[in-house]
Amino acid sequence: MGTLYLTWIVLLVFVISAYFYSRRDFAAPVFLFSLSFFASVSIVVLNIENWDIAIHGFQNRTAVCIVLAILSFFLGSLIFRTVFSRKMTEGIGSVSKSVLNRSKGAFPYTFFIAISLVMFVLFMRPRLGSLSFSSMLSFQSDLREIYSTEKEYGFFSSQILEIIVALAYFCLFRYFLEKKYLHQKPKKRLLIPVICFLVCALVYTDRNILLRFFIYGLMLFVMSANWRKVTIRNNHKLMIRVGILVAAAALIFWAYGKLKMYTSNFERMLGIYAGSGLYGFNLWLQDFKDVFTKGGYTFSSVLNTLKAFGIGEGSPYRLENWDYTIFYAQNGYAFATNIYSALRVYYEDFGMTGMIIVPAITGFLFEWLYQTAVRKKYGFWWVFYAAHIYHIIYFPILEQFFYRFHLGIVYEIFWLFFFYFLEYGYNGLWRLKKVKWRVSGRRTDIQETIKDYLS
Repeated sequence: MGTLYLTWIVLLVFVISAYFYSRRDFAAPVFLFSLSFFASVSIVVLNIENWDIAIHGFQNRTAVCIVLAILSFFLGSLIFRTVFSRKMTEGIGSVSKSVLNRSKGAFPYTFFIAISLVMFVLFMRPRLGSLSFSSMLSFQSDLREIYSTEKEYGFFSSQILEIIVALAYFCLFRYFLEKKYLHQKPKKRLLIPVICFLVCALVYTDRNILLRFFIYGLMLFVMSANWRKVTIRNNHKLMIRVGILVAAAALIFWAYGKLKMYTSNFERMLGIYAGSGLYGFNLWLQDFKDVFTKGGYTFSSVLNTLKAFGIGEGSPYRLENWDYTIFYAQNGYAFATNIYSALRVYYEDFGMTGMIIVPAITGFLFEWLYQTAVRKKYGFWWVFYAAHIYHIIYFPILEQFFYRFHLGIVYEIFWLFFFYFLEYGYNGLWRLKKVKWRVSGRRTDIQETIKDYLS
Protein backbone atom coordinates (compact mmCIF):
# COMPACT_ATOMS: atom_id res chain seq x y z
CA MET A 1 0.00 0.00 0.00
CA GLY A 2 3.05 2.21 0.15
CA THR A 3 2.72 2.90 -3.58
CA LEU A 4 -0.87 4.06 -3.08
CA TYR A 5 0.03 6.50 -0.30
CA LEU A 6 3.02 7.81 -2.25
CA THR A 7 0.81 8.33 -5.31
CA TRP A 8 -1.69 10.23 -3.18
CA ILE A 9 1.07 12.54 -1.86
CA VAL A 10 2.47 13.13 -5.37
CA LEU A 11 -1.01 14.01 -6.64
CA LEU A 12 -1.49 16.46 -3.77
CA VAL A 13 1.73 18.17 -4.87
CA PHE A 14 0.39 18.24 -8.45
CA VAL A 15 -2.85 19.88 -7.29
CA ILE A 16 -0.99 22.59 -5.38
CA SER A 17 1.40 23.17 -8.29
CA ALA A 18 -1.49 23.28 -10.77
CA TYR A 19 -3.30 25.83 -8.59
CA PHE A 20 -0.43 28.31 -8.84
CA TYR A 21 0.37 27.38 -12.45
CA SER A 22 -3.26 28.23 -13.30
CA ARG A 23 -3.04 31.58 -11.49
CA ARG A 24 -5.30 30.35 -8.70
CA ASP A 25 -8.19 29.80 -11.10
CA PHE A 26 -10.33 26.83 -10.09
CA ALA A 27 -11.81 26.63 -13.60
CA ALA A 28 -8.45 26.10 -15.34
CA PRO A 29 -8.10 22.69 -17.08
CA VAL A 30 -4.73 21.77 -15.56
CA PHE A 31 -6.06 22.35 -12.05
CA LEU A 32 -9.27 20.40 -12.73
CA PHE A 33 -7.35 17.54 -14.33
CA SER A 34 -5.01 17.22 -11.35
CA LEU A 35 -7.83 17.64 -8.84
CA SER A 36 -9.97 14.95 -10.47
CA PHE A 37 -7.15 12.40 -10.20
CA PHE A 38 -6.40 13.45 -6.63
CA ALA A 39 -10.07 13.10 -5.64
CA SER A 40 -10.33 9.70 -7.33
CA VAL A 41 -7.20 8.34 -5.64
CA SER A 42 -8.47 9.75 -2.33
CA ILE A 43 -11.61 7.63 -2.77
CA VAL A 44 -9.38 4.59 -3.34
CA VAL A 45 -7.45 5.38 -0.14
CA LEU A 46 -10.70 5.64 1.82
CA ASN A 47 -11.73 2.19 0.55
CA ILE A 48 -8.56 0.30 1.43
CA GLU A 49 -10.49 -2.15 3.58
CA ASN A 50 -13.63 -2.36 1.47
CA TRP A 51 -11.68 -3.14 -1.70
CA ASP A 52 -9.07 -5.43 -0.07
CA ILE A 53 -6.24 -3.28 -1.39
CA ALA A 54 -3.84 -4.89 1.09
CA ILE A 55 -4.46 -8.19 -0.77
CA HIS A 56 -4.91 -7.08 -4.36
CA GLY A 57 -2.31 -4.31 -4.17
CA PHE A 58 -1.80 -1.00 -5.97
CA GLN A 59 0.78 -1.48 -8.69
CA ASN A 60 3.79 0.67 -9.44
CA ARG A 61 2.78 0.62 -13.10
CA THR A 62 -0.61 2.12 -12.20
CA ALA A 63 1.11 4.94 -10.32
CA VAL A 64 3.47 5.58 -13.24
CA CYS A 65 0.53 5.76 -15.68
CA ILE A 66 -1.29 8.28 -13.49
CA VAL A 67 1.75 10.50 -12.94
CA LEU A 68 2.78 10.30 -16.60
CA ALA A 69 -0.73 11.27 -17.76
CA ILE A 70 -0.78 14.35 -15.52
CA LEU A 71 2.73 15.42 -16.52
CA SER A 72 1.78 15.03 -20.19
CA PHE A 73 -1.35 17.11 -19.70
CA PHE A 74 0.81 19.79 -18.06
CA LEU A 75 3.15 19.61 -21.03
CA GLY A 76 0.35 20.09 -23.57
CA SER A 77 -0.91 23.11 -21.65
CA LEU A 78 2.61 24.54 -21.37
CA ILE A 79 3.21 24.15 -25.11
CA PHE A 80 0.09 26.18 -25.85
CA ARG A 81 1.06 28.88 -23.36
CA THR A 82 4.54 29.09 -24.79
CA VAL A 83 3.43 29.33 -28.42
CA PHE A 84 0.50 31.69 -27.82
CA SER A 85 1.77 33.60 -24.80
CA ARG A 86 1.12 37.03 -26.37
CA LYS A 87 -2.65 36.53 -26.41
CA MET A 88 -2.93 35.17 -22.90
CA THR A 89 -3.54 38.50 -21.17
CA GLU A 90 -5.94 39.97 -23.71
CA GLY A 91 -9.37 40.76 -22.30
CA ILE A 92 -8.57 39.83 -18.70
CA GLY A 93 -11.13 41.40 -16.35
CA SER A 94 -13.29 42.79 -19.14
CA VAL A 95 -16.14 41.82 -21.42
CA SER A 96 -15.99 42.50 -25.14
CA LYS A 97 -18.15 45.29 -26.51
CA SER A 98 -20.17 42.90 -28.68
CA VAL A 99 -21.02 40.70 -25.67
CA LEU A 100 -21.82 43.81 -23.62
CA ASN A 101 -24.27 45.12 -26.22
CA ARG A 102 -26.14 41.92 -26.85
CA SER A 103 -26.33 40.77 -23.22
CA LYS A 104 -28.08 44.00 -22.20
CA GLY A 105 -30.74 43.60 -24.86
CA ALA A 106 -34.22 42.21 -24.29
CA PHE A 107 -34.42 38.50 -23.52
CA PRO A 108 -37.41 36.42 -24.76
CA TYR A 109 -38.13 34.56 -21.53
CA THR A 110 -41.60 33.42 -22.58
CA PHE A 111 -40.38 32.26 -26.00
CA PHE A 112 -37.67 29.94 -24.66
CA ILE A 113 -39.78 28.70 -21.76
CA ALA A 114 -42.63 27.86 -24.14
CA ILE A 115 -40.29 25.83 -26.37
CA SER A 116 -38.95 24.01 -23.33
CA LEU A 117 -42.43 23.14 -22.05
CA VAL A 118 -43.58 21.92 -25.48
CA MET A 119 -40.49 19.70 -25.82
CA PHE A 120 -40.99 18.48 -22.26
CA VAL A 121 -44.56 17.38 -22.98
CA LEU A 122 -43.51 15.66 -26.22
CA PHE A 123 -40.72 13.77 -24.45
CA MET A 124 -42.67 12.79 -21.34
CA ARG A 125 -46.06 11.98 -22.87
CA PRO A 126 -45.21 8.45 -24.11
CA ARG A 127 -43.55 7.69 -20.76
CA LEU A 128 -46.24 8.99 -18.44
CA GLY A 129 -48.45 6.05 -19.37
CA SER A 130 -45.81 3.72 -17.95
CA LEU A 131 -45.71 5.49 -14.57
CA SER A 132 -48.04 4.81 -11.69
CA PHE A 133 -48.49 7.50 -9.05
CA SER A 134 -50.60 5.39 -6.68
CA SER A 135 -47.67 4.91 -4.31
CA MET A 136 -43.98 5.69 -4.06
CA LEU A 137 -43.10 2.01 -4.38
CA SER A 138 -45.05 1.59 -7.62
CA PHE A 139 -43.57 4.84 -8.97
CA GLN A 140 -40.05 3.62 -8.20
CA SER A 141 -40.76 0.24 -9.76
CA ASP A 142 -42.05 1.84 -12.95
CA LEU A 143 -39.02 4.14 -13.17
CA ARG A 144 -36.75 1.14 -12.81
CA GLU A 145 -38.67 -0.70 -15.52
CA ILE A 146 -38.36 2.26 -17.91
CA TYR A 147 -34.65 2.49 -17.21
CA SER A 148 -34.13 -1.26 -17.72
CA THR A 149 -36.07 -1.61 -20.97
CA GLU A 150 -35.77 1.71 -22.82
CA LYS A 151 -32.15 1.67 -23.92
CA GLU A 152 -32.43 3.25 -27.37
CA TYR A 153 -34.20 6.37 -28.61
CA GLY A 154 -35.25 7.22 -32.13
CA PHE A 155 -33.94 10.26 -33.93
CA PHE A 156 -37.02 12.37 -33.21
CA SER A 157 -37.08 11.53 -29.51
CA SER A 158 -33.32 12.12 -29.25
CA GLN A 159 -33.58 15.56 -30.84
CA ILE A 160 -36.39 16.52 -28.46
CA LEU A 161 -34.14 15.62 -25.55
CA GLU A 162 -31.19 17.49 -27.08
CA ILE A 163 -33.38 20.61 -27.33
CA ILE A 164 -34.45 20.25 -23.69
CA VAL A 165 -30.82 19.91 -22.63
CA ALA A 166 -29.65 22.87 -24.74
CA LEU A 167 -32.39 25.12 -23.37
CA ALA A 168 -31.55 24.14 -19.79
CA TYR A 169 -27.87 24.94 -20.45
CA PHE A 170 -28.69 28.22 -22.18
CA CYS A 171 -31.17 29.46 -19.57
CA LEU A 172 -28.83 28.55 -16.70
CA PHE A 173 -26.13 30.57 -18.45
CA ARG A 174 -28.53 33.51 -18.73
CA TYR A 175 -29.29 33.17 -15.01
CA PHE A 176 -25.61 33.61 -14.11
CA LEU A 177 -25.21 36.36 -16.70
CA GLU A 178 -27.95 38.42 -15.04
CA LYS A 179 -26.80 37.69 -11.50
CA LYS A 180 -23.02 38.05 -11.78
CA TYR A 181 -22.48 40.39 -14.73
CA LEU A 182 -25.60 42.47 -15.27
CA HIS A 183 -26.15 42.69 -11.48
CA GLN A 184 -29.86 42.14 -11.88
CA LYS A 185 -32.14 39.99 -9.82
CA PRO A 186 -32.25 36.86 -12.01
CA LYS A 187 -35.67 35.93 -13.31
CA LYS A 188 -36.77 32.76 -11.53
CA ARG A 189 -38.64 31.64 -14.63
CA LEU A 190 -35.24 30.95 -16.19
CA LEU A 191 -35.15 27.86 -13.98
CA ILE A 192 -38.27 26.36 -15.61
CA PRO A 193 -36.25 24.81 -18.50
CA VAL A 194 -33.79 23.50 -15.88
CA ILE A 195 -36.62 21.83 -13.96
CA CYS A 196 -37.95 20.33 -17.19
CA PHE A 197 -34.51 18.88 -17.88
CA LEU A 198 -34.18 17.42 -14.37
CA VAL A 199 -37.52 15.64 -14.69
CA CYS A 200 -36.56 14.24 -18.10
CA ALA A 201 -33.20 13.12 -16.69
CA LEU A 202 -35.11 11.09 -14.10
CA VAL A 203 -36.63 8.82 -16.76
CA TYR A 204 -33.68 8.90 -19.18
CA THR A 205 -31.43 5.85 -19.35
CA ASP A 206 -28.04 7.62 -19.36
CA ARG A 207 -27.13 8.87 -15.88
CA ASN A 208 -24.14 10.75 -17.28
CA ILE A 209 -26.46 13.38 -18.74
CA LEU A 210 -27.24 14.50 -15.19
CA LEU A 211 -23.60 14.47 -14.08
CA ARG A 212 -22.57 16.52 -17.10
CA PHE A 213 -25.23 19.10 -16.27
CA PHE A 214 -24.05 19.36 -12.65
CA ILE A 215 -20.47 19.87 -13.84
CA TYR A 216 -21.63 22.52 -16.31
CA GLY A 217 -23.57 24.42 -13.64
CA LEU A 218 -20.65 24.21 -11.23
CA MET A 219 -18.25 25.58 -13.85
CA LEU A 220 -20.59 28.46 -14.66
CA PHE A 221 -20.77 29.25 -10.95
CA VAL A 222 -16.98 29.22 -10.51
CA MET A 223 -16.24 31.15 -13.70
CA SER A 224 -18.91 33.76 -12.97
CA ALA A 225 -17.71 34.27 -9.41
CA ASN A 226 -14.20 35.17 -10.61
CA TRP A 227 -14.95 36.71 -14.00
CA ARG A 228 -13.26 40.03 -13.19
CA LYS A 229 -10.17 38.75 -11.44
CA VAL A 230 -9.21 35.66 -9.49
CA THR A 231 -8.36 36.59 -5.90
CA ILE A 232 -7.39 34.60 -2.82
CA ARG A 233 -10.32 36.12 -0.90
CA ASN A 234 -12.81 35.04 -3.56
CA ASN A 235 -11.30 31.57 -3.64
CA HIS A 236 -11.74 31.10 0.10
CA LYS A 237 -15.46 31.79 -0.30
CA LEU A 238 -15.62 29.66 -3.42
CA MET A 239 -14.11 26.62 -1.72
CA ILE A 240 -16.90 26.59 0.84
CA ARG A 241 -19.67 27.24 -1.67
CA VAL A 242 -18.34 24.76 -4.21
CA GLY A 243 -18.06 22.13 -1.47
CA ILE A 244 -21.72 22.67 -0.57
CA LEU A 245 -22.79 22.55 -4.23
CA VAL A 246 -20.81 19.36 -4.91
CA ALA A 247 -22.33 17.70 -1.84
CA ALA A 248 -25.82 18.80 -2.92
CA ALA A 249 -25.27 17.52 -6.48
CA ALA A 250 -24.01 14.17 -5.17
CA LEU A 251 -27.06 13.84 -2.90
CA ILE A 252 -29.41 14.62 -5.80
CA PHE A 253 -27.66 12.06 -7.99
CA TRP A 254 -27.94 9.48 -5.22
CA ALA A 255 -31.62 10.36 -4.69
CA TYR A 256 -32.25 9.82 -8.40
CA GLY A 257 -30.74 6.37 -8.02
CA LYS A 258 -32.91 5.58 -5.01
CA LEU A 259 -36.02 6.59 -6.96
CA LYS A 260 -35.00 3.97 -9.53
CA MET A 261 -34.64 1.44 -6.68
CA TYR A 262 -30.84 1.20 -6.61
CA THR A 263 -29.70 -0.38 -3.38
CA SER A 264 -26.34 1.36 -2.97
CA ASN A 265 -25.97 3.69 -0.01
CA PHE A 266 -24.43 7.13 -0.46
CA GLU A 267 -20.91 6.02 0.51
CA ARG A 268 -20.96 3.08 -1.88
CA MET A 269 -22.35 5.20 -4.72
CA LEU A 270 -19.58 7.76 -4.26
CA GLY A 271 -16.91 5.07 -4.20
CA ILE A 272 -18.16 3.25 -7.29
CA TYR A 273 -18.60 6.36 -9.42
CA ALA A 274 -15.60 8.38 -8.29
CA GLY A 275 -12.93 5.82 -7.46
CA SER A 276 -13.62 2.41 -8.95
CA GLY A 277 -12.46 3.49 -12.42
CA LEU A 278 -8.85 3.95 -11.32
CA TYR A 279 -8.85 0.91 -9.07
CA GLY A 280 -10.45 -1.16 -11.81
CA PHE A 281 -7.67 -0.02 -14.13
CA ASN A 282 -5.15 -1.10 -11.49
CA LEU A 283 -6.70 -4.58 -11.29
CA TRP A 284 -6.95 -4.89 -15.07
CA LEU A 285 -3.24 -4.06 -15.49
CA GLN A 286 -2.30 -7.09 -13.41
CA ASP A 287 -3.48 -9.48 -16.11
CA PHE A 288 -2.87 -7.41 -19.25
CA LYS A 289 -0.50 -9.16 -21.69
CA ASP A 290 0.65 -6.07 -23.62
CA VAL A 291 -1.28 -6.97 -26.77
CA PHE A 292 -2.23 -3.52 -28.03
CA THR A 293 -5.31 -2.74 -30.13
CA LYS A 294 -3.67 0.23 -31.89
CA GLY A 295 -6.48 2.77 -31.62
CA GLY A 296 -9.35 0.30 -31.77
CA TYR A 297 -10.93 1.62 -28.56
CA THR A 298 -9.78 5.23 -28.72
CA PHE A 299 -11.20 5.85 -32.19
CA SER A 300 -14.11 3.38 -32.09
CA SER A 301 -16.80 6.09 -32.07
CA VAL A 302 -15.16 7.97 -34.93
CA LEU A 303 -14.74 4.81 -37.02
CA ASN A 304 -18.30 3.64 -36.37
CA THR A 305 -19.70 7.07 -37.23
CA LEU A 306 -17.80 7.00 -40.52
CA LYS A 307 -19.14 3.50 -41.16
CA ALA A 308 -22.68 4.84 -40.78
CA PHE A 309 -21.91 7.10 -43.76
CA GLY A 310 -20.49 4.21 -45.75
CA ILE A 311 -16.84 5.03 -45.04
CA GLY A 312 -14.64 2.25 -43.69
CA GLU A 313 -15.56 -0.87 -41.74
CA GLY A 314 -15.93 0.57 -38.25
CA SER A 315 -14.35 -0.81 -35.09
CA PRO A 316 -15.18 -4.13 -33.38
CA TYR A 317 -14.15 -2.73 -29.99
CA ARG A 318 -16.75 -1.39 -27.53
CA LEU A 319 -16.12 0.09 -24.11
CA GLU A 320 -19.56 -1.08 -22.96
CA ASN A 321 -18.57 -4.69 -23.74
CA TRP A 322 -15.79 -4.75 -21.18
CA ASP A 323 -16.17 -7.50 -18.61
CA TYR A 324 -16.96 -6.69 -14.99
CA THR A 325 -14.27 -7.03 -12.37
CA ILE A 326 -16.03 -8.58 -9.37
CA PHE A 327 -14.82 -9.76 -5.98
CA TYR A 328 -15.99 -9.87 -2.37
CA ALA A 329 -13.79 -8.31 0.27
CA GLN A 330 -13.10 -10.04 3.55
CA ASN A 331 -15.48 -7.67 5.33
CA GLY A 332 -18.30 -8.73 2.99
CA TYR A 333 -18.14 -5.65 0.75
CA ALA A 334 -18.82 -6.46 -2.92
CA PHE A 335 -16.64 -4.72 -5.50
CA ALA A 336 -17.97 -4.72 -9.05
CA THR A 337 -17.07 -2.39 -11.91
CA ASN A 338 -16.81 -2.37 -15.69
CA ILE A 339 -15.32 1.13 -15.92
CA TYR A 340 -11.54 1.45 -15.95
CA SER A 341 -10.88 5.17 -16.40
CA ALA A 342 -9.67 6.71 -19.65
CA LEU A 343 -6.24 5.29 -18.87
CA ARG A 344 -7.23 1.76 -19.88
CA VAL A 345 -8.44 2.94 -23.30
CA TYR A 346 -5.18 4.69 -24.11
CA TYR A 347 -2.98 2.04 -22.51
CA GLU A 348 -4.71 -0.90 -24.19
CA ASP A 349 -4.42 0.87 -27.54
CA PHE A 350 -0.93 2.36 -27.32
CA GLY A 351 0.77 1.28 -24.08
CA MET A 352 2.86 3.88 -22.24
CA THR A 353 2.93 5.96 -25.42
CA GLY A 354 -0.79 6.51 -24.93
CA MET A 355 -0.12 7.88 -21.46
CA ILE A 356 1.99 10.60 -23.07
CA ILE A 357 0.46 11.49 -26.43
CA VAL A 358 -3.28 11.57 -25.67
CA PRO A 359 -3.14 13.60 -22.41
CA ALA A 360 -0.70 16.04 -24.04
CA ILE A 361 -3.08 16.61 -26.97
CA THR A 362 -6.00 16.96 -24.57
CA GLY A 363 -4.07 19.43 -22.41
CA PHE A 364 -3.21 21.55 -25.45
CA LEU A 365 -6.80 21.63 -26.75
CA PHE A 366 -8.40 22.42 -23.41
CA GLU A 367 -5.84 25.09 -22.60
CA TRP A 368 -6.85 26.71 -25.90
CA LEU A 369 -10.54 26.45 -25.00
CA TYR A 370 -9.88 27.86 -21.54
CA GLN A 371 -7.82 30.79 -22.77
CA THR A 372 -10.45 31.53 -25.41
CA ALA A 373 -13.21 31.47 -22.80
CA VAL A 374 -11.23 33.79 -20.51
CA ARG A 375 -10.64 36.30 -23.30
CA LYS A 376 -14.23 36.13 -24.54
CA LYS A 377 -16.07 36.34 -21.24
CA TYR A 378 -19.78 35.58 -21.31
CA GLY A 379 -19.62 34.87 -25.04
CA PHE A 380 -20.39 31.56 -26.71
CA TRP A 381 -16.95 30.09 -25.91
CA TRP A 382 -17.60 30.76 -22.22
CA VAL A 383 -20.66 28.48 -22.46
CA PHE A 384 -18.88 25.95 -24.68
CA TYR A 385 -15.96 25.56 -22.27
CA ALA A 386 -18.22 25.07 -19.25
CA ALA A 387 -20.34 22.56 -21.19
CA HIS A 388 -17.37 20.40 -22.23
CA ILE A 389 -15.00 20.53 -19.28
CA TYR A 390 -16.56 17.25 -18.12
CA HIS A 391 -14.15 15.49 -20.53
CA ILE A 392 -11.34 16.49 -18.17
CA ILE A 393 -13.14 15.72 -14.92
CA TYR A 394 -14.23 12.31 -16.21
CA PHE A 395 -10.67 11.29 -17.12
CA PRO A 396 -9.96 9.12 -14.03
CA ILE A 397 -13.50 7.68 -14.21
CA LEU A 398 -14.37 6.94 -17.82
CA GLU A 399 -13.14 7.84 -21.31
CA GLN A 400 -15.33 10.56 -22.77
CA PHE A 401 -13.15 12.72 -25.01
CA PHE A 402 -12.90 10.41 -28.03
CA TYR A 403 -15.79 8.11 -27.12
CA ARG A 404 -18.29 10.94 -27.62
CA PHE A 405 -16.95 11.82 -31.08
CA HIS A 406 -20.22 10.80 -32.73
CA LEU A 407 -23.32 12.46 -34.17
CA GLY A 408 -24.82 12.86 -30.71
CA ILE A 409 -22.26 15.44 -29.64
CA VAL A 410 -22.71 17.22 -33.00
CA TYR A 411 -26.40 17.61 -32.21
CA GLU A 412 -25.59 18.82 -28.68
CA ILE A 413 -23.28 21.53 -29.95
CA PHE A 414 -25.64 22.47 -32.77
CA TRP A 415 -28.67 23.07 -30.52
CA LEU A 416 -26.63 24.96 -27.94
CA PHE A 417 -25.19 27.13 -30.72
CA PHE A 418 -28.63 27.51 -32.31
CA PHE A 419 -30.37 28.87 -29.21
CA TYR A 420 -27.46 31.09 -28.27
CA PHE A 421 -27.33 32.54 -31.78
CA LEU A 422 -31.11 32.79 -31.93
CA GLU A 423 -31.00 35.20 -29.00
CA TYR A 424 -27.74 37.05 -29.55
CA GLY A 425 -27.00 36.75 -33.28
CA TYR A 426 -27.86 39.76 -35.50
CA ASN A 427 -29.12 41.67 -32.48
CA GLY A 428 -31.51 38.82 -31.75
CA LEU A 429 -32.75 36.70 -34.64
CA TRP A 430 -35.84 35.87 -32.60
CA ARG A 431 -36.99 39.43 -33.28
CA LEU A 432 -37.41 38.40 -36.93
CA LYS A 433 -35.31 41.23 -38.30
CA LYS A 434 -34.50 41.12 -42.00
CA VAL A 435 -31.04 40.04 -43.00
CA LYS A 436 -29.59 42.25 -45.70
CA TRP A 437 -27.13 40.69 -48.06
CA ARG A 438 -24.19 42.52 -49.51
CA VAL A 439 -23.23 42.26 -53.14
CA SER A 440 -20.04 42.55 -55.25
CA GLY A 441 -18.50 39.43 -53.71
CA ARG A 442 -18.27 40.92 -50.21
CA ARG A 443 -19.20 38.98 -47.11
CA THR A 444 -22.82 38.99 -46.04
CA ASP A 445 -24.18 40.57 -42.90
CA ILE A 446 -24.90 37.15 -41.48
CA GLN A 447 -21.27 36.15 -41.93
CA GLU A 448 -20.17 39.30 -40.18
CA THR A 449 -22.67 38.52 -37.41
CA ILE A 450 -21.29 35.03 -36.82
CA LYS A 451 -17.76 36.39 -36.71
CA ASP A 452 -18.78 39.05 -34.18
CA TYR A 453 -20.81 36.54 -32.22
CA LEU A 454 -17.86 34.20 -31.79
CA SER A 455 -15.63 37.08 -30.74
